[in-house]
Amino acid sequence: MRTATEERVPVRVGRVVRPSDLSAAELDLWRRIQRTSPELSPPFFAPEYFRILESEQDDIEVAVLEMDEGPCGFFPFRRTGDRGGRGGRVARPPGAPLSDFQGWIDSLPESARHSTGLE
Repeated sequence: MRTATEERVPVRVGRVVRPSDLSAAELDLWRRIQRTSPELSPPFFAPEYFRILESEQDDIEVAVLEMDEGPCGFFPFRRTGDRGGRGGRVARPPGAPLSDFQGWIDSLPESARHSTGLE
């Protein structure tokens, strides 16, 4: 039997977009999450960082995580092939090889992330 803290939260990938296609409301949510989560304080987790990367690379994307109430988090990544080529199904750190910072931008329990299907 699961406890209340173990219940699965229905989180899904609502859409995948370029960083520049995030709405003002989504950017506000991102910054709010980042301000309230000390582990997300490095600038490598800021939306502006991913917009800078996007201006130089065409394979930077953001998975917008959603619940029934709307957006609840983000997962920025670089889409590559399984052998490092472009346009594949593998998500790599967006700033690699210079920076391998990669993480979920959310305040969800880890168990909720598994329901997205992203690994």
